[in-house]
Amino acid sequence: MATVTVPPTIPQPTQDCQQLRNAFSLGRGGTDERKVIEILAHRKGENRKDICHTYVMLYKEDLKQRMRLELTKDLERSIVWWMTDPVELDAQLAREALRSWSTDYRVIIETACCQSTEELLNVRKEYQALYNQSLEEDIAWETNGGTQKLLVALATAYRYTGPVVNMTVAKLEAEQLYGGGEGKTDGIDEDLFVRILGTRSFGHLNAVFDHYKELYGHDINKGLKEKHAGEMGAVIRTTIKCINRPARYFAKVLNLCLKGLQEGRRSEEKSLTRIVVTRAEIDMQRIKAEFIGKYGRPLENAIKDATVGNHRSFLLHLIGSEDDI
Repeated sequence: MATVTVPPTIPQPTQDCQQLRNAFSLGRGGTDERKVIEILAHRKGENRKDICHTYVMLYKEDLKQRMRLELTKDLERSIVWWMTDPVELDAQLAREALRSWSTDYRVIIETACCQSTEELLNVRKEYQALYNQSLEEDIAWETNGGTQKLLVALATAYRYTGPVVNMTVAKLEAEQLYGGGEGKTDGIDEDLFVRILGTRSFGHLNAVFDHYKELYGHDINKGLKEKHAGEMGAVIRTTIKCINRPARYFAKVLNLCLKGLQEGRRSEEKSLTRIVVTRAEIDMQRIKAEFIGKYGRPLENAIKDATVGNHRSFLLHLIGSEDDI
């Protein structure tokens, strides 16, 4: 469920472009950023696409490039991401996560496990078109060991998307995962986890996780965390969270980002922006519900406490809060 609100009558793209042009100072320093937020934070994906195309036609320049020149740093990044086609943005974020000095496995797992098989296929096609190599090639180059095997399997998965689940098989695989994970004293059976997590439908995997809890009295991740704390264990647990309860997963990551910002870790601003921008039109209502249920305060309040200025205002608008003071 999305949180982005739009006016009852959406202006024509030419009108929005003219308003944006008027808001720009045509040089960083005097841009009316509040006006830019007022327009763009309240347009759906198809409207934003039309605005980008129309701006080029009217002014012979790329709107995103103009905003890079006009807007202050954090706001510039968040609005440029917001104006980027979601498939292209997913490809760009995956590339950046893989090529950063410390690979952010979460971005790859989110891309592979928090959208449909068809959406993932589109991201892979876009990645290849943008960078002249495949997503799985880059994953294989930048990672190693069990982490490499699982991330490549997730990125290349073409899962069954129907509703049918064989409960007998699901129960059997719950038992197998226990034996290869929590019940194993010398590490994790990597090939077993890669095979099951990388091939089964999301409906089947959720049935496996339900059987696991029924059989052993706790969630699969609880047992894995207690027994296997290494990198492979962390990648497996993140994968399971994204498949099983994506809204709860994103709520937890948001909380960690916001706490980090309050502790002075400015790098968390990027992760915060990534989640708000990419989930605002998908499931942000569910994420907000999980956040308040788990942490006892609204996400809006946490964002207000951890961020500042027009960037804070933009994020609040995207999650459905007009009270950005």
